[in-house]
This record gives sequence, structure tokens and C-alpha cells, in this order.
Amino acid sequence: MDNMDILTGARIKNLRMGLRLSQEDVVLLLKKSGVNVNQATFSKWERGASPMRFRDAVRLSEVLGVTVDALNGQQSSPPPIAAAVDITRGIDMSIAALQRLRERHEDLLG
Repeated sequence: MDNMDILTGARIKNLRMGLRLSQEDVVLLLKKSGVNVNQATFSKWERGASPMRFRDAVRLSEVLGVTVDALNGQQSSPPPIAAAVDITRGIDMSIAALQRLRERHEDLLG
């Protein structure tokens, strides 16, 4: 573990908390984007106790709404508004899909 890992971990935690997401929330979003990760590994990333693969960093940056450079401290991070908007949009789409399923189910049952 080096200082860069610790600093990157601190940025990840700050971005996650700024979005008001739990570690479990981020892990779920990462899994949906194809990253095979569990909460223990994600916790190690946040503590700087374990390095992350570049492709995982790319997906994490997408989930958090920042660039990989921002995760590594190469540029300042914009507020995580874009990620929050994407998450909200996804939730809205899921709710709409559930409502359509409910209506279809009610139609089938009469």
C-alpha cells in the first residue's frame, strides 16, 4: 500500500459519500456494469489496502460520475451530480417497468 492508493481510496470514499451511497450500493452498481467485486474488496479500495485494476477504475469512475484522472488526483473532481442524475434516471426507469408489469399482471387476473 502506498500513499497514492490511500489518496485514491480517500477520494473514492468522499465521492461515494457525496452521492449518499453505501458501499453496498456502489458494489451493486459495479456488478451491474460487469465488475466482479464484493464489499470486502471495495472496502479495501477505499482504505487503500488493495490496488484496483484499471478496467475496474474506469467502471468505478463511471458509477461515481468522474474521470479516472479525478479518482487518481490528476484533475479536480466535479460535483457528483451527473452520477446522481444517472442513478435517479435508472431508478425512474425501474419504477416505470415495475408499474407496467403490475398493470399487465392486473389485466391478466381480471
